Amino acid sequence: MSLWDNTSGDAATIVTGLTAVAVCAAAVSLIAGATSCTGQSHLGAGSAQPGAGSAHVGASTARAVLYGLDEHFIARGDYTSSELVRLDPLTLRRQRQRGPLLGDNFTLAASPDHSVLAAGSADHGDLVLLDLKSMRRIGRVRIGVASNGEGVARRPLPGSPFAYGRAAGRAVLLTMPWRGMGSARLSVFSAGGRLRSVRLARIDAFQCCPAGTGPGEYVRQRRPGLAVDPAGHRAFVVGAGEPIAVVDLRTLAVRYHPWPAVTGAPPTTRTFPHQVGNTYAQAGPRRAAAWLGQGRIAVSGEDDLPPHPSQAQASVQITPVRPAGLEIIDTRRWQARVIAPLASEFFTGGGFVVPLDDQDYGSASHLGLTGYGPDGKAVFHLLGHRFAGGVFGPFDGLAYVRVGPKIAIIDLPGRRVLRLIRMPNPNDEVFPEIGWEPRSGGR
Repeated sequence: MSLWDNTSGDAATIVTGLTAVAVCAAAVSLIAGATSCTGQSHLGAGSAQPGAGSAHVGASTARAVLYGLDEHFIARGDYTSSELVRLDPLTLRRQRQRGPLLGDNFTLAASPDHSVLAAGSADHGDLVLLDLKSMRRIGRVRIGVASNGEGVARRPLPGSPFAYGRAAGRAVLLTMPWRGMGSARLSVFSAGGRLRSVRLARIDAFQCCPAGTGPGEYVRQRRPGLAVDPAGHRAFVVGAGEPIAVVDLRTLAVRYHPWPAVTGAPPTTRTFPHQVGNTYAQAGPRRAAAWLGQGRIAVSGEDDLPPHPSQAQASVQITPVRPAGLEIIDTRRWQARVIAPLASEFFTGGGFVVPLDDQDYGSASHLGLTGYGPDGKAVFHLLGHRFAGGVFGPFDGLAYVRVGPKIAIIDLPGRRVLRLIRMPNPNDEVFPEIGWEPRSGGR
């Protein structure tokens, strides 16, 4: 995708009418995985520190099924391909010697009975189907083209999608204009292929329009967050310095609510150096949001500031960022509380929300993991004052956390660290991308 105009060739499409349920799930997941601004939900926990090391594990936890992706460099073709790997949930070791190669199909979805896996890509419309018992390919589907060569279904989206949610059999997308600045749009589509969309006139969303000059050039951006209440048929779109949009998913009626008064810790005014590699710097606010239940949503993100000209020509470009903190907004009373002023990301799972930072900023970000309930009260704290470099999961109650050279396996229902493991070689690290608890009698 171009940083300059948000175009990526043809308009994004969704697929419907496929007989395999797994393909429908993958088509939905494909859009989210291809465009999410936070990766795996950014990712977006007091009690005494539990002991690490071995621990008693319940039958459910021990039987969790996990799959990850291991990248391989293909010398003859000069490209990388992802290998699907089944992992042991308590060691993250391979459970099979070799798995199938999926090319650049990184987005995974499983059929309801967990027998078929569909893998999609952000760069093209192909879906790869695999039988999980034999770990073999059973087919490939080209989006928009059926096996007889006729179109399956094709629905152009009104913009470039960047945030995703689900509710009552619907997929909910937040999109920005394909080109230039403009308002966000919220789109809802069903498994039957019906696509509806509404413009959010008071919420801006874009990634375009270079600014600055010479080595200090950057791209402007605004990315609001999306939280979906699956039971209440509502979506909340939350930007920076803008009213909160509340959308009825049945009628697409839009209401706006002013940002509620904030209590708790004051927002930070500190900035931190953020490494962005050799890509174009981006300046503007980014937010992520998630539904917590009990009428509450979590919101976090950061404000990316323009790069300093003296840093812009470095081999590793560094730009200043200001964390937005983690807020919990009660949409029943329209009250907000800041619970972690230095957070720029968060993780949700097991009924908890955990504030995170996307980079190690030194002692300010060495906060371990603190889990809060939907009411904003701290429920547990783990990992002392270590930096948590990313959370994967939860998968059947387990979360996996990067902690320096080690990986912490967290039992969320038990609020404890099960194990701290060290891979023999960093190249052996394969983190779970998808997982579930097998049904009784299942594999």
